[in-house]
Amino acid sequence: MKNNYQISLESSVIKGIKVRYENLIDITNQMCDLLQASFGNVQVSRVQNFERNHGQSINEVLVYPYTQVEGVVAGVNNFKVQSYGVETPNVPVRVCGTMVLARNFEKCLDLIKTVNLAKEEMARYVSFEIERNHGTEKRLDYIRTKYYRSSIPVVKTPTIYRQINVAPLNTSSISLSWCASQFVIESISEEELNKLIYNQNNLYGDDGSILMHKNERINKDYQTLGTNLKSGRLVRLKPVRVHPVQSIYYKDSNGITKRKVMKATSPLLIALDTFESAKIKNLPNFNLNETEIKVSKGNRKRSKFSPILPKLGIYIANGR
Repeated sequence: MKNNYQISLESSVIKGIKVRYENLIDITNQMCDLLQASFGNVQVSRVQNFERNHGQSINEVLVYPYTQVEGVVAGVNNFKVQSYGVETPNVPVRVCGTMVLARNFEKCLDLIKTVNLAKEEMARYVSFEIERNHGTEKRLDYIRTKYYRSSIPVVKTPTIYRQINVAPLNTSSISLSWCASQFVIESISEEELNKLIYNQNNLYGDDGSILMHKNERINKDYQTLGTNLKSGRLVRLKPVRVHPVQSIYYKDSNGITKRKVMKATSPLLIALDTFESAKIKNLPNFNLNETEIKVSKGNRKRSKFSPILPKLGIYIANGR
């Protein structure tokens, strides 16, 4: 774990995060104990992990199916908040698939709702403190990570706010697939942006001719940026590496079929009736040259920012 992920926080803020974290751990353990005694059929797999490296190109991702007994243990553990250890990877373990709630369905739903609400309340508290101390412009993932790491150094931050998902009772189809349509938002300093701009090369045409010299590109970029260079509102949007998503087709209260797409970070919990009637497609291995990748038409995170130097992934925060 990198030390630069920690910052100095008020003792009251650290206490507030720790109290909410301890409550989350307590009720999550209660939920997991009940879930372990409630599962029927389990079809889950571990997705191959890679250390975080935005410049890394992923050509293949392997999926490792679990047996029934292994799947129950792995699935339940994946619902828990994960911590760093000597032998564990720096990125959270991802287990995908379906787990059937064959018993105690209503009790499980109540505890799952309690856990999800505790996660949301913790996120709201941290967001409030970030806004109070840094303003809304700094409400980015890396600041949130610093708050958690400074209060609970061993925690793998993304697993704190992973929601426990339950398929609607009237689900007709569940499928796992690969997606490459999301972005991660990072703040960028003036110094980092200057390096990014100056590291560009000449712009070449298909025939090898120079369309624009390096210095021309640099000057044009600074003209485009103008006073925004020192505004503190610039961010860099980087594409997230290919990752699994879960698509659910279900009928709403009016009988209209709808589609819901969710991150496949943990197993999807389903009712016994859903398992017996729905079509379920498991996650295949990913191969860059063979596997179909889903790409959505829009991106909610991206819409909060307007492009200013999109070729470099530089956007500016809207509404400021």
